[in-house]
Amino acid sequence: EVKLAFTFNSSALAGKTVIAFETLYYEGKEVGVHADIEDEDQSVHIPKVGTTATDKEDGSHKVTAKGKVTVTDEVRYENLTPGRKYKVTGVLMDKKTGKALLIGGREVTAEKTFTAGESRGTVCVDFTFDAKELAGKELVAFEKLYDVEANAEIANHEDIKDKAQTVEVVKEKKPSTPGRGTGGRTGGGSGIIQKVQTGDSMAMLTLAVLGILLGGAGAATVRKKKR
Repeated sequence: EVKLAFTFNSSALAGKTVIAFETLYYEGKEVGVHADIEDEDQSVHIPKVGTTATDKEDGSHKVTAKGKVTVTDEVRYENLTPGRKYKVTGVLMDKKTGKALLIGGREVTAEKTFTAGESRGTVCVDFTFDAKELAGKELVAFEKLYDVEANAEIANHEDIKDKAQTVEVVKEKKPSTPGRGTGGRTGGGSGIIQKVQTGDSMAMLTLAVLGILLGGAGAATVRKKKR
């Protein structure tokens, strides 16, 4: 047997399958050939991955700087070998610096091992971290795909400008409080509590009529006593 090595740049071939064709010559004449486009033993599958990072709670591209949060990165893969074991590893990047995000001096990483059921599919990786001090930052998820059996990196998705991989950390909204006037009383600047309810006008009218009736009854009683 004899081995041949093909060396080339595969960066533009993500998702494609390449197949080796061979021809054997003796003294300038072709004496053998192996060129079967369907031969799996001659095929090399070049995987392709794409990712989308979102807040695990609501699926948006924003998380709140309120403490521990979880960013879920959905990794879509193509051209894997069904039944073979793979591993996805990820790290969160600071978009402004272009470097790995550090919290307490450590990178925020995650990984997941899975067996491909089909040549294409999805797998989710969760990053859980404290976002309390990260308001205003944009975080980008970088992912690498490894063939576990071959112990080799076979694909990655590491684009610092990819919006689908980006999550923004926003400030936590504080509940609003009602305005206060002079003396701490609710209302206008005078500090007087003003409360108007439906039906006040009718109540005043009723009291006025009752007063008139009582006054008339009192006068009648006085006249009767005088008599």
